[in-house]
Amino acid sequence: MSQAESALRTDQFAQAADLLNQLVSECPTSHQAQTVYDLRAFLREGEQTQSGPLTASDALRLGSLMDALANIKNGYRTATPKKRRALEVIFGAGTFQDTDNGLDSLSSPSAKLRHVIDKAQKEEALFK
Repeated sequence: MSQAESALRTDQFAQAADLLNQLVSECPTSHQAQTVYDLRAFLREGEQTQSGPLTASDALRLGSLMDALANIKNGYRTATPKKRRALEVIFGAGTFQDTDNGLDSLSSPSAKLRHVIDKAQKEEALFK
């Protein structure tokens, strides 16, 4: 997992996808494989094919998400209390207590974000 994260951070997306796919095929019941499954489902939400190996394009998106989460965490540290509470509602308070910015730290906030988006879409449909 750490090799894949390193590849993502150095923009080696095909290599990162290969490493993550290898992890899933060699250790399909591991915690790390579950993280990959969760992130793949998040990335492919609404697409016809949610299973199958990660692609370089998926890895590019994962790298972007890792960067975005790191930026959000940095912004949280200097945010006003009101903005912090809002971020905690969206991503979960635990997200900001975790100093890791790797793929494991991305899995939980992505699930929380998916839940918030789904809830907002349902509420929006009620008001139409």
